[in-house]
Amino acid sequence: MHASLFGATGASLHTKALTVDGKTLFVGSYNIDPRSRFLNCEQGILAESPALARQLEEIFERQSSGNRAWRVDRQQNGSLEWSDGSRLYDSEPEAPVLRRLQAWLARVLPFEAQL
Repeated sequence: MHASLFGATGASLHTKALTVDGKTLFVGSYNIDPRSRFLNCEQGILAESPALARQLEEIFERQSSGNRAWRVDRQQNGSLEWSDGSRLYDSEPEAPVLRRLQAWLARVLPFEAQL
C-alpha cells in the first residue's frame, strides 16, 4: 500500500458503529450518504443485544477518552479550539504539515457536491 497526501492509495474500509437504546447496535462500513447507497459496496449489520451494545459503548468510552482523542469546540469568534482534557490548543495539535494542508484543501475546495 502506498501513502499519498490524501491517505493510503490501497482500498480500505473503516468501521462505523453505534448503539441505540442500550440494546440495538449497528456495525459496518456503510456511510449514510448517496454515494454509499448507490455507488459503493458498503455493508453493515443491525443487531439487538444488550451485552454487545454495552461492550461497544465501553470501547467507545475508552477510545474517546482525553488521553486518546481530542475534543474540538467552536469559539464565539468562529475559530476552533482543541482540548485533550488538560491543555487547550488553537490549531490541530500534533498534526503534520501535510495533514493540515489536506484539512485546508477540504475546506476550500467544493467537495460538498460529492457527499
